[in-house]
Amino acid sequence: MIVRLTLCAVTSAFVFSSLAHAADLGGECCTDLEERIAELEATTARKGNRTVSLTVSGYVNQAVMFFDVDGQPNETNVYVGTNAQDTSVVTFDGSADINTDWSAGFLMEFEIASNNLASASQNDSLTNEGVGISKEALYIRSKTYGTIWLGTYDDSLDGITEISLAGGMGSGPDFSNETAAFVTSDGTTTFTDVGSSIGEAVGDGDTRQVVRYISPTFAGFVLSATGGDDDWWDGSLRYEGKFGSFKFAAGFGYGQNTTDTDGTNEKLGTSASVMHSPTGLYITGAYGQDIIGDAVDDPDRGGNNDTDTMWLVHAGIEREFFKIGATNIWGQYNTNDRDVGQASNLDMYGFGVSQNIDAAAMELYLYYKHFDAKITDQDVGDLNVVMAGGMIKF
Repeated sequence: MIVRLTLCAVTSAFVFSSLAHAADLGGECCTDLEERIAELEATTARKGNRTVSLTVSGYVNQAVMFFDVDGQPNETNVYVGTNAQDTSVVTFDGSADINTDWSAGFLMEFEIASNNLASASQNDSLTNEGVGISKEALYIRSKTYGTIWLGTYDDSLDGITEISLAGGMGSGPDFSNETAAFVTSDGTTTFTDVGSSIGEAVGDGDTRQVVRYISPTFAGFVLSATGGDDDWWDGSLRYEGKFGSFKFAAGFGYGQNTTDTDGTNEKLGTSASVMHSPTGLYITGAYGQDIIGDAVDDPDRGGNNDTDTMWLVHAGIEREFFKIGATNIWGQYNTNDRDVGQASNLDMYGFGVSQNIDAAAMELYLYYKHFDAKITDQDVGDLNVVMAGGMIKF
């Protein structure tokens, strides 16, 4: 009996001692845990509510641009900055499900260009544009009826001349990324002006203040229509499908705008691309037209329409030659004609290679482009550009 009492006393003392020690450790542990949680909360991006999910994404695109321009003045140099083919961006994408069919959300996108190479010239390499808002819009989406966007967003023609099943950085039809603000030998006209009266890809759209409708995909087809500003509207039809071992994608769009002129501005753009899946061989073609109507306040046009036309052929191969990711090797030819007053022409040919590094969500690229500018069939200068850089997504 005495032995049992003694054992019980010893056991009780041990248990109470252990509980007290555990309590002390628990207090220290919880204090440390609370401090760690507070530290995480202070350094983690948080959303305002638990109903709308938030995704932060984007990419950084930097390049070295080597150029040799026969213009006014002649110049050979090297600049470093943001490649405007895809300007560095940060995107905030929010979404919430209303029910099994309907959802709503928003998109906010900020462009970042510490030195935008698309604004460089012979005399100025530094074009600090800082941070700008490129998109700010909300949407409501139905799986059955489609999506309506409201705000600053892409119109229906945006990207309509850039449909391609493959292609590395720099392979699109927007030549203004490389011609930038380089001046031709006439001393006043830029290479970009020679090719386009509006300084951007002919026949293609842009980001605007819009109300845009995008239909659900039906048998590979997607219909889109956009309106905004005063008397401006556009629409497009796109298709993507597969036929045996071939992939095919195409699109067509048309729009009108009477906001800025006494006449009617018109845009027409189309492109198509086909790829042989087993080999990765592909070819892409594009055509665009801009008609700037009766701008009576512009003496260079003399009250006549300014018609810009563009066509492009782009071909290459994209496949995984190395385990790190797909490689794209491409070549292209592009011509732009501007029919106004002193008719002008800008011809371009180029080739390039890009290498994806999947483990780092990265694309490394190197490409060359040659531009030949003419005004009333007279040479006004050549421009050679080599762009080498990389883009990493997050």
